[in-house]
Amino acid sequence: MPRRQGTETRRMAGQVLVRLPTGTATALSAAAASVGLSDAAWVRVLLVDALGAEAADAAPVSRRARSHAAPSELVQAIAGLREALGEATGALTKSAVFARLAGSQAETLALLDALALRYRVHALEIDEIKVALLALERGAQ
Repeated sequence: MPRRQGTETRRMAGQVLVRLPTGTATALSAAAASVGLSDAAWVRVLLVDALGAEAADAAPVSRRARSHAAPSELVQAIAGLREALGEATGALTKSAVFARLAGSQAETLALLDALALRYRVHALEIDEIKVALLALERGAQ
């Protein structure tokens, strides 16, 4: 079996972060895609040419195919709802902790615990709905 060469990160020691305006970044991605390279590999090819370095230093890396289309607006809305429920659950749990520290009545603590459990159950239900919807969308493609 052939040995894997590793990722770009493991094979290369140096790096440079260059922030680009949106138009330049879009043009770079399009140019790299047109020759089947990742953005970084395409830039390396240009740098090797410009600096007269050895061609092997360019280490071309094929562009990865996108595995899935972006989620629909409905899936994004469900994800937003799930996030909001998660934040509410966290706030409710924190309130229960403060209520315990303040010596609140047992009925109040039981209500807070029950609500937090109910929120967690609903969060799991939302997760299941999102997974099912994503599966339906991907099956339709």
